[in-house]
Amino acid sequence: MEIDFEKVRESVWLREDQYLFDYIGEKLNFRNGLPEGIFNKKYPGMGATFCEFHADRPSILVFPFRRLAFEKFEDYKKKGRNTFFVGTDPNNQSTSKYQIKDWYSRNKSKNPKFSVVADSIEKLVEALHEVGCNPFKEFFLVLDEVELLQMQSGFRSKLPLCFDYFKKFKRKCLVSATLLDFSDEELKKLPQYDLEVFTHKTDELGIPYTRDKERLEIRTFKKHPHWGIANQLVDFFKSKNGQSKDNKFLIGLNSLEGLSEMIEIFEKAKIENLVSVHVSSNSKERFYKKYNKFEIKSGILPTPINLTSCINFSGIDIHENIHAVAITLKGKVHHAFSFENLVQFFGRSRTKEQKPPYTFALSLEGNINYQLPKVPLGKRKEDLNGLIDYVTTKIEEEKDRADLIKAISETKSSLIYINNEGKPAVNWLLEDLENHELDKVELYKKKGEILISKLNERYKIEYLDYTNSKYSILPDKRTDEEKEAETLDKFLDNLDADYESRNLVDRFLDDESKQSIKVAAYWYLFGRAFSLEEENCWGLASHYSRLKKPYQISSVVVDGLRLYTRYPAAFSELVKILTQKRTQKKYLSSSEIPKILENKAFIRQHFRSFFQVGNPTENASILMEHFFGLKKEGGDRPKFKFEEKDLEKPSIVEKILSLTDHLKDVSKTPKSKGLDFGKINLEHLIDTDFNNVQV
Repeated sequence: MEIDFEKVRESVWLREDQYLFDYIGEKLNFRNGLPEGIFNKKYPGMGATFCEFHADRPSILVFPFRRLAFEKFEDYKKKGRNTFFVGTDPNNQSTSKYQIKDWYSRNKSKNPKFSVVADSIEKLVEALHEVGCNPFKEFFLVLDEVELLQMQSGFRSKLPLCFDYFKKFKRKCLVSATLLDFSDEELKKLPQYDLEVFTHKTDELGIPYTRDKERLEIRTFKKHPHWGIANQLVDFFKSKNGQSKDNKFLIGLNSLEGLSEMIEIFEKAKIENLVSVHVSSNSKERFYKKYNKFEIKSGILPTPINLTSCINFSGIDIHENIHAVAITLKGKVHHAFSFENLVQFFGRSRTKEQKPPYTFALSLEGNINYQLPKVPLGKRKEDLNGLIDYVTTKIEEEKDRADLIKAISETKSSLIYINNEGKPAVNWLLEDLENHELDKVELYKKKGEILISKLNERYKIEYLDYTNSKYSILPDKRTDEEKEAETLDKFLDNLDADYESRNLVDRFLDDESKQSIKVAAYWYLFGRAFSLEEENCWGLASHYSRLKKPYQISSVVVDGLRLYTRYPAAFSELVKILTQKRTQKKYLSSSEIPKILENKAFIRQHFRSFFQVGNPTENASILMEHFFGLKKEGGDRPKFKFEEKDLEKPSIVEKILSLTDHLKDVSKTPKSKGLDFGKINLEHLIDTDFNNVQV
């Protein structure tokens, strides 16, 4: 069936059994790639990225999550497409500019396709420019799942850069199945295409019916819908039919505490062997390794019950038939599903066979708690732009200006970021995020009437009322001390699978004089990783855990170890500069050291905790005392006195055997006493972020 685009608003019409690649119209041919502008595909899994990966032109496809970008890269590489991944891969290996330039130089005549993590687009553009390519003219740019770039702009500071670069590309497309409004005027003016899907059936006039609605069960509970769903899953899997391997559940719940409570119910029912947890890497230590060791690979769920946080609400493709269950808690805005979240989550299964009904569980009591900003971001833009103008034009001292720009662009609020021209700018995406959160609050007022009305337009709804049901199994109410003990237990479990080693750590932790149980566990296991004698492992744990500021000191020391072991050239440069900065009396003050690290970008980037934890001058003293082993000398204003040879080998290295070996080489050694290198390696230990470890 051919549609006259002159008479119909810019719409793309497909039959229910077709993909976008099947569409050839008068104005658009998706076999040539995606259209220029905004493509509102409305339904997940219609093959939008497939079209661009198969288009006969160079393309850059930007994805919100590294996992999605990597899986698309792997999938299309297997299918013979000429594609390259840019970002941090599942093994935490980051793509370098050299790798980008080398691959592009060898493949530039073969319609190269870059699959890029949103945070890495700047690196890709810079690398292409360095090899003489103008990506803005030579490549077609696609920002996929664009609504996620808006929704996550509050904690991912590089997302506005995607749109900065998007505007510079001559040919480009924004893609979403759940398009949100844009506050940016330039984006609003782009041509928009809407996908419409119809069935083979027509009415008496021959006009086709739109796509049949998918089934959705709305399960309502009085309180704690996640408890109710957990109890229902227990009943299901304890029944005869529930034992079938064909029944797999993907449970979406954006609350780590809520996920823990569901697991507790499964443990009480003794079905925890059916459960896996899929959360961000920073949240994994909240759960025992037996739950978070599994991964969703090749679109197959690893266990019958798969619990996931928002990191997997969008951006994963499941290639099997599943039960998708979304649970909304009303404690905070981010605990609740928006309409867009639900559409994306229910669209995870990419099978064409008849699907089980989707499930949406929520409580009818209360509304979402949300603290409205006193002044909406839209009205603050003028003041923020005034601040930027003042800092960049009125501050004459270059260092003061650089310090202020750094300070205002690195705040947790992400109000201001550094744009693609290296200048501070207002993060306009936060206005889109703020509008989305306000809309979400409205959805849940009056027992979610607005949300349910919107769902009615999209799905065939069946209501299941469980407001009078009583739960058979409840999670325990634990004291703060019990929760803390369990947190430590999970932390140790994630560090070391060898229970002999864990028991040794537990013995040490029984000492009531400890300053920090987690720092003790970390340094003990660090010593074991380097095959130290038991006494030396104990010494490391005892020393660092009893210091007055164990987290801050450990952060700086680990930064130093990372630089020393992985980047010897940068370490040598640091020693050289420190030595050059000494006075004639061979002294160096603590306040001079942060300036050295600040001015050398390649050194500063390796000291990631140095400027984030505590005072930089205080951290400088920690570096000299606890890493290099130097003592301060002098009266009221003590300084460090040293020879260059005193810095060449940090004192901590003397405590740790074989630390001078490259970490990757050491991690390949056979299993040592108390630590299984197959399950944890030295890279894991030396990459620990103490900001996330601390309770």
